[in-house]
Amino acid sequence: QYPFLQSVNSVYNVAPASKWGLSIVPLYGVFTGYPAVEKIDENTTFSLACTGFVWSIYAMMITPQNAGSRALATVNACMFCVNGYNFYRKQAYLKALEESKK
Repeated sequence: QYPFLQSVNSVYNVAPASKWGLSIVPLYGVFTGYPAVEKIDENTTFSLACTGFVWSIYAMMITPQNAGSRALATVNACMFCVNGYNFYRKQAYLKALEESKK
């Protein structure tokens, strides 16, 4: 009955919309410094980075390629980059903390 809703309500459009939240929130934290580096959860950020990496590769293998599959690849690449950077920040903080204790 509503052809617009049928085209919007697909995995190629809903998945990127929800994953942008998983990319934007950590990116906001990078710029504002909240939460502090010591409060970043390593397991969560590493898991989201790995998920972004795997799904960005998978989204590039989808055939036929369309705007939705490219958006899915883009948002997953962003999720990999942002959460990977947060994981790096946490590891660098822990390394600096260990070196300061010596």
